[in-house]
Amino acid sequence: MENAISLLTILPGKKDEVNTFVSKVLSEIDAGIYNPLELFVRLNALTKAMGLIKEAIESQAQDEFSKYGEKSTEVYGANIQQAEAGVRYIFDKCGDVNYDALILEQNKIAEKLKKQEDFLKTIPVSGIEVTDENTGEICRIFPPAKSSKTILKIILK
Repeated sequence: MENAISLLTILPGKKDEVNTFVSKVLSEIDAGIYNPLELFVRLNALTKAMGLIKEAIESQAQDEFSKYGEKSTEVYGANIQQAEAGVRYIFDKCGDVNYDALILEQNKIAEKLKKQEDFLKTIPVSGIEVTDENTGEICRIFPPAKSSKTILKIILK
């Protein structure tokens, strides 16, 4: 019986292999050879599995990469580079009172904005007339437009 990793090695591992594989899969779906919904569910499960595996072995892969002694190397049909990603600055520990005051102001504005957005969501489609508190002008306001994308939510059993 094959081990789990041997199943992964039959999948494409290089850029041109990925492109060819994708083309073949899409052709087979278009030809009705395979049910697209079943494939969608399987791909969802595979994506979840790949993510968990990558997360679990990332440290080991970093250790293996360090054996090459380079910041970049070509191996296994890929150019692998070590890079810093997701750099974050933590400003709240700087002790800058100006920064702290700006954050406080930002939070107050965000709270006001959220309340205004909640109000706007309650307006009927026909709109309502309101008086501008600054100018006294009467204007008609409408609810926000909505947009969404229909997706298939997959819950593996």
